[in-house]
Amino acid sequence: KEVAIPIDQIGAAEINKASGRAKGYSTKDAFEELDLIDHSKFGKGVVQKVMSGNKIEVIFETDLKILVHQR
Repeated sequence: KEVAIPIDQIGAAEINKASGRAKGYSTKDAFEELDLIDHSKFGKGVVQKVMSGNKIEVIFETDLKILVHQR
């Protein structure tokens, strides 16, 4: 039986694994998987997936968000 892990535990673990300095988030910048970003509203997060249509999936400490990039 699978056990669901709370997003805050996953987010904190992913952020701690990411290396390098957090890059400020801007819709104009390009991001890659495993980039550490610092969002003005959501805080620090890690890019989990680069999606089609200039979107990225980012896991923050308490939430998973779809954001735009390269606009």
